[in-house]
Amino acid sequence: MKHTPGPFIHEEPLDMEGMHHIWVKDLKGHILCRVDGYLNGELCGETGHPDREETIANADLFTASPMLLEACRMAHRLLLQIGDEEDYCTRTINELWIAIKAAGGRI
Repeated sequence: MKHTPGPFIHEEPLDMEGMHHIWVKDLKGHILCRVDGYLNGELCGETGHPDREETIANADLFTASPMLLEACRMAHRLLLQIGDEEDYCTRTINELWIAIKAAGGRI
């Protein structure tokens, strides 16, 4: 599976019709996704939908995803080289591999 290469950026939230909309884009300006949240904090508590702060944090996470995937790949390779004496590296390697696969990744 191939994904759009990073880095990604996101715009400031656009507040309209009771919601926040944040577009995550590649550096060429292509829209990759839209992250939504609600303006009304009380409504957020009732529905579980994110408020403005959480919406921005979610957009930050999408934006960081290419860097996070690469960091997981690097850590995975490093831990494979280090080896394992107390099973800590094995557990960490497995968790990193699960995260990398979830991102559609390969080492």
